[in-house]
Amino acid sequence: MATAPPFPRTDTLLGTVQYADQAECTYIALVARLATAKASDRRALERDCDALIAALSSWTGVPADQLRNALGPKPPPPSPTGRPRDTAAAANDFPHDITQGIATTPMPPTSQTADRPTRQARPHHGPAQAA
Repeated sequence: MATAPPFPRTDTLLGTVQYADQAECTYIALVARLATAKASDRRALERDCDALIAALSSWTGVPADQLRNALGPKPPPPSPTGRPRDTAAAANDFPHDITQGIATTPMPPTSQTADRPTRQARPHHGPAQAA
């Protein structure tokens, strides 16, 4: 079996890529940045993404479109039927007003817990406390 050729060195905004696995990670990071990038930054990010896809394609022999589909973002799965699509509808069905938060005062003991004896915490004998 022949050794693989060296991965084509590719310069990006995130640094120089020298390995295929590094190219995949960098591509994913750049695509993630595209979602929130300013219009002025998008072109440089897209150029780096294209350069990484071209390098991966030439190194693996896999067509560029296939690599983009495999490494690109996936749409979220559809929500299951019967579940509310928005949080407001779900909050309306909740039995308590969730905007009030959780009570911070301790609950009074129930008859079951009131009859139970309390246990004292055992002292911790760590390395600093060893005799």
